[in-house]
Amino acid sequence: MSLGKRCRVAPALVLSLFVFSFLAFSNTQVAALGEQPIYSPITECADGNCSGYTNSQVSFNDYHDKLPKINDYGDVVWQGRSASEDYEIFFKAGDSMIIEQITENEFDDIYPMVNDLGEITWMGHNGTDWDIYLNSSGNSTKISHNTMDDLFPKINNLGDVVWLAVDGHDYEIYQYSSGNSTQITDNEVNDVQVRLNDSGDIMWRSLAEMSSDIFLHSGTETTQINSDDLFDHNPQLNNNADLVWEVADGNDCEIVVKLASDPVPVQITDNETEDWFPMINSAGVVVWQGSDGNDFEIYAYSNGVISQITDNDFDDLSPQINDTGDIAWLAMGDATSGIGIYLYQTSNQTISKLSDTFTGHYDSVPDINNDGKIVWSGWDGNDFEIITASAPNSVHDDVYFQPRTVNLQSGGKGFAAVIDLPLPYSAADIDPASVAITMISSGDAPSSPLVDPLYSTGKYKVGDFDDNGIVEMIISFDRQALIQLLEPLGIGVFDLSIAGKLYDGTTFPGVNSIKVVDQKSSKLKIAKIPVLKLKEKTSKN
Repeated sequence: MSLGKRCRVAPALVLSLFVFSFLAFSNTQVAALGEQPIYSPITECADGNCSGYTNSQVSFNDYHDKLPKINDYGDVVWQGRSASEDYEIFFKAGDSMIIEQITENEFDDIYPMVNDLGEITWMGHNGTDWDIYLNSSGNSTKISHNTMDDLFPKINNLGDVVWLAVDGHDYEIYQYSSGNSTQITDNEVNDVQVRLNDSGDIMWRSLAEMSSDIFLHSGTETTQINSDDLFDHNPQLNNNADLVWEVADGNDCEIVVKLASDPVPVQITDNETEDWFPMINSAGVVVWQGSDGNDFEIYAYSNGVISQITDNDFDDLSPQINDTGDIAWLAMGDATSGIGIYLYQTSNQTISKLSDTFTGHYDSVPDINNDGKIVWSGWDGNDFEIITASAPNSVHDDVYFQPRTVNLQSGGKGFAAVIDLPLPYSAADIDPASVAITMISSGDAPSSPLVDPLYSTGKYKVGDFDDNGIVEMIISFDRQALIQLLEPLGIGVFDLSIAGKLYDGTTFPGVNSIKVVDQKSSKLKIAKIPVLKLKEKTSKN
């Protein structure tokens, strides 16, 4: 299935397009890029997935969770349609099992973004117009202050936010930095598709009636990158202020690169088919979706060479690339066996299919962080939920519970988790107030995180209680509160998931089994159940 062409231009523009000078976009120029991976030869896994990645469902509810984004610490943010039928913003920190609802109101909150500080920005409706919001250190603040629509924010790791807003007759670019909001552009054209890097550079597309050009704002200076009669689309930049975009050449769209070190842009494709949605990583590697005449495939530009990553009978779309050169994308089409989320790994130069069999609802475009962790929105049979995929973890955390059998008729008060952390971490550094039981699950049945996690009582002790050379924390929970959670589930073996933080903000997960019985104490026989060793990675939050 081909998605067709969208880069053809109006006949009135043909004359000006034919007289366009290619001096600035010479195909004989080769961009002098940094150290980059080689993308050939490429092997598609015979069994579909040789990545070693496993998928985890993050959200469990009865409504749609969409547009997930992930930062380099594994924090995930998304929009979910709540019971009140409007979209709200949700957040999960790293490997924690706790989902935090950031907004709760009667209007839509959408298009969330998260930086590596865990700061979140989004656009929210106030009943009259759209505004931009920022959640930092747990506090949400409106950072746009006007009566016009403020749209599509981006955030960097400095905590700066940029967005576009209508000033009464066209779109302009605005920036929030160090507590102040500033209007970056003020002209008679539409400034759209704004981008932001971690150096504070701002890139956008300025759309006039007969053409559009690319602009870069760095410090206090704004530079027009190109000036021609063509339409430029989908600009992107990396942290070095290397730029990439697509240009309509009168017949189709081609890919253009402008490195910060080069005086002029370089057109890196020149063909008779469409090339769309380019992305660029910190090494200057460019990826995009390009038509091979039958459908869209994934291409990469690295070391001055274009490599075709995919070659199949369906559309491979919207590639995302991280700084190691790994690529994730969405496949769509009529060949249902091939539809889903894919990953190209530079470490073994293989392509793996990550998502499950196509169910009639397409997955969303994925996001990938610099650790290679991927997030997308996928159909669970009833609605869209948030899914993550990551490589096997090499760090093992251990937790077990005392007692390991819980009697629903017990009047006892004590229940404890015993937690070990691997070096260089120490259980002595755990903040006891942060430790909570976050989910109760049975076998392979889908389970939801607890709406109200069961936090510890705050009573704990720390020491090497089993003489294995590793410090443990034994932390107490209210057994009667736990029984109230267990009673609706009945008897059997259940997995209890816990989560907590160290004092420095590092998060950790834990899971192990307990047996639940419902007997009078005189008939109770304590059964032995296996201790499940954790296989989760400790991650910075």
